[in-house]
Amino acid sequence: MADAGVTCPGCGGEVARLWTFCPQCGAAVEQRPAPLPAEADPLTLQALRLLREGRLAEAEDLLAAAGDSAEARLLLARLRAERNDFAAARVHLDEALRLSPDSYVVRVRRCEYFARVGLYQEALDEVAVARRLAPDVASLLHVQDLERRLREMSRHSFARPAALPALPSWLRLPRVSAKKAPTGAAP
Repeated sequence: MADAGVTCPGCGGEVARLWTFCPQCGAAVEQRPAPLPAEADPLTLQALRLLREGRLAEAEDLLAAAGDSAEARLLLARLRAERNDFAAARVHLDEALRLSPDSYVVRVRRCEYFARVGLYQEALDEVAVARRLAPDVASLLHVQDLERRLREMSRHSFARPAALPALPSWLRLPRVSAKKAPTGAAP
């Protein structure tokens, strides 16, 4: 298996890197972090290592020096989301999309962001684009699982329609017109 992840603790079978449960026995599998991309900027890679270690301030300084790349913007968005600054995270995600509109990773990260803040329809829109951009079968399976979870979450969320529907005719009250008193009549 090209994308082998870990060995299942229950049955000893191979479990793909993106999977959290063994497909043979159903046991939960603890996954190691995804490998670092080899083609990324060295400063971006160092910032990713710092983020994984929890050293957020140092990672932010490195990312500011890394320049304007989609990878750096995605890491800045992740850093802002970890600090609960969702407005700034959205700005960085939008900038990453501008820099790399055909990136599978950018679309998946935007989907995760929208799901986290409860914008499920926007998340589903991003999943649809990510499905078309999936580079391999494992990525496609990940997107399909993400879409399934999003649809399930959106069914149980409260979304108020923008306008209330019109009442049926049988429920409407008849209009009552106020009768005016004649103009010369005494009270």
